[in-house]
Amino acid sequence: MFNENIPEMMLQMKQKIQNVKERLSTRHIEGMAAGGMIKVILNGLQEVLKVEIEEDVIGEKDKTFLEDLILSALNDAIKKSHSVMMEEIKEEFGVIIPPNIKDIIV
Repeated sequence: MFNENIPEMMLQMKQKIQNVKERLSTRHIEGMAAGGMIKVILNGLQEVLKVEIEEDVIGEKDKTFLEDLILSALNDAIKKSHSVMMEEIKEEFGVIIPPNIKDIIV
């Protein structure tokens, strides 16, 4: 009953996942807050690559407000990167994958 193709299929699946990871690592997703005054850039693996804060924000806003804006921008970028991840997985596997698949990839 053992399908002799299973080990080969598992290797192909592992390679496909690696392909998705490699493509996701090169994607850049930008999240913004305060009309673009705060920007956060992630890669498709949801790793924060860069935080940009316009000088006007630092001079005029207090620390708590600035932290809230950064948090908002991070959450925006992560949400967008999840959509990019799903697109890459769909392209690689040719099917729509359940939303919790990111736990396997990341």
